[in-house]
Parts: sequence; structure tokens; C-alpha cells
Amino acid sequence: MATSTKTASDEIWASWKAAEKAAIAATNAYVQAAKFAAWKPIAAVTGIGIVVILIIAFAFSRYATPSIAEIQSLAADCQNLEFNIKQLEALGGRKQINNCDGRVCVKIDLTAQKYTDNYFVIAPATLERK
Repeated sequence: MATSTKTASDEIWASWKAAEKAAIAATNAYVQAAKFAAWKPIAAVTGIGIVVILIIAFAFSRYATPSIAEIQSLAADCQNLEFNIKQLEALGGRKQINNCDGRVCVKIDLTAQKYTDNYFVIAPATLERK
């Protein structure tokens, strides 16, 4: 009877050890799964953040970068302004243009005749510049 008791206790002990190993393996698997599960939301938020930053950067670059049509329009405006400057110079040379409280102003000749709609004659340029 002692042998059968020893055999039964050995079987119980063996099954207890097997259950313990299974429990340890399950605990380790749970810990690994928990660690992975903790990183999933962090990775998701990071990924979404990167996508949002890229979308904002792309939208800003589209907003801040002029289109070809805008560049062509600005080039045409520049050519028109250069043409106007040449015409003004041909009509009397460079005049005294200044900045008066944030507005463009020119020196006028108050001794010249006043024209309708408050048009005045621009004074000839002098060598003095402010």
C-alpha cells in the first residue's frame, strides 16, 4: 500500500508541477500580451499624429506655394509696372516719391495750375533725397 500511495502522490505531485509550469507559461504569455497591448494605442496615436502633421504640411505647402498661373500673373504685373516706370521717366524723369504715414506721396508743384478732380503737377526732382 505504501507503493500505491507513493505512486499516487508522485502522480499528483507531477500533475501539480505540470499545472504550475502551465500557469507560469500562461502568466508570461499574459504579461507579453499586456505589454504589446499597451504599445498598440501609443503606436496608433503616434501614427495618426504623423499623418495629421503630414496633411497639415501638405496643405500649408499648397497654400504657401504659388501656382504657375499666379507666378505668370505676377510676372505680367511686374512687366506692367516696369513699363509704367519707363513711361513716367519718359514724361519727366524720376519724381520725388516718398512714404507719408504709410501712404505713397509725391512732392507737387503748388505754383503750377490746379486741374480738375484734385490733380496737381508733380514737382521736378531735385538732388536732395530724404
